[in-house]
Amino acid sequence: MPGQLSFDSVGMGHNTAPQSVTFTSTGSAPIKLGAATLKGQTDTFEVVNNGCLNATLAYGQTCSVSVPAHPQRYERVTATLQVADNSPFGARIVQLAATGRDTNAGKYFALPPSRILDTRNGIGGITTSPIGPGQTLRFNANWSVGTNSTGTAVVLNVTVDSPTSAGFLTIFRAGTARPTASSLNFPAGWVGANSVTVPLGVNGLVDIYNAAGRTNVIVDIVGAYHGADDDNYSWGGEYQPHNPTRLLDTREDGDGPLPGFFYVTVFADYGAVANPHVKALAVNITAVDPQQGGYLTAWSGANGLPDASTLNFKPHTVVPNFAVIPTSPCAVVPRCAGIPSIAILNASSGATHIVVDVVGFYDDATLGGGLHGAGFGREGRHGGAGRQRHRGRPVEFDVPDGVADWEAAADGQHAEPDAA
Repeated sequence: MPGQLSFDSVGMGHNTAPQSVTFTSTGSAPIKLGAATLKGQTDTFEVVNNGCLNATLAYGQTCSVSVPAHPQRYERVTATLQVADNSPFGARIVQLAATGRDTNAGKYFALPPSRILDTRNGIGGITTSPIGPGQTLRFNANWSVGTNSTGTAVVLNVTVDSPTSAGFLTIFRAGTARPTASSLNFPAGWVGANSVTVPLGVNGLVDIYNAAGRTNVIVDIVGAYHGADDDNYSWGGEYQPHNPTRLLDTREDGDGPLPGFFYVTVFADYGAVANPHVKALAVNITAVDPQQGGYLTAWSGANGLPDASTLNFKPHTVVPNFAVIPTSPCAVVPRCAGIPSIAILNASSGATHIVVDVVGFYDDATLGGGLHGAGFGREGRHGGAGRQRHRGRPVEFDVPDGVADWEAAADGQHAEPDAA
């Protein structure tokens, strides 16, 4: 019988494989064993199999008790396993120990938007052809941390382009039965998108089912949830929700709609302590009354424009879409220096109004369970040819406990997209 079962470096909230302790009768008289109980920090351990319950062991006979660990905190946790017996001591005692650590499993990784499928041009290694009625297209949506493919689910922006009839798409894990649900509904001739979170099948495969007509489908990956219990957690994050709050409405800010091929930078200030840990904003973005057809692309604003779209629109429509956008430190005006920001490009030849509402953010998993505060503000845009306009006013809103003081600002500049 071992004196201790040790579970080292266990991911928080995850179960280990059970370890077994074996009891052997070594004396001339039989031993009688009974119930197995835990003493001490018992929330970390569990008896999953007591093969010694009501056992009577003659010399040389054995029985086993199995225990897994599931640490709930970042520290070394100890307990004792006690198995009742008929000895003068009344029980056999085994020490249990486990050390909890952080883990990426279940954490969100905000990724730069990237196109992984386009039936119009064969991106994704598929045939250049629309998906037909009743057909299912399978594609690879895997992602990696370093050299390890570790995704368990991905966040996709899925766009349909010019369907020949009304219908819907269902996005689901490859190799499983198709669910009786739709991911994106559309009328004939529509161009539009929806944000979809889908579990990955074996080897990172995902299926797209098209219910009716023929339609082109474009898929951009924007984020993923980690699947492996490992300690490579340098940039995975957790969601911090709060009340929906408007960051930008170009119908009201006095500067008018965003011109074609301009982008607007929007920032959210959660305070000096939290700002460095904000890795992505969860936003609802709406194009209102665009003058020409086109699309919006939301991204961190850092580096080049991604070859991806966030929402597509036709003239004189109102088109919303939800998106989780990686942030970068704001650098467009001194007032926003270092504050988490995103950028939104109007990739059309005409102007459009843009509305941005934020509903939460993803951190780097270091903030814990609460941000506190209230208050909002907003700064004006500045545009091409060196023009610069500034304005601001506070916006009052209700926030849950745990949301810090923050402000928003918008800064517009001209940009040409690389691809439609």
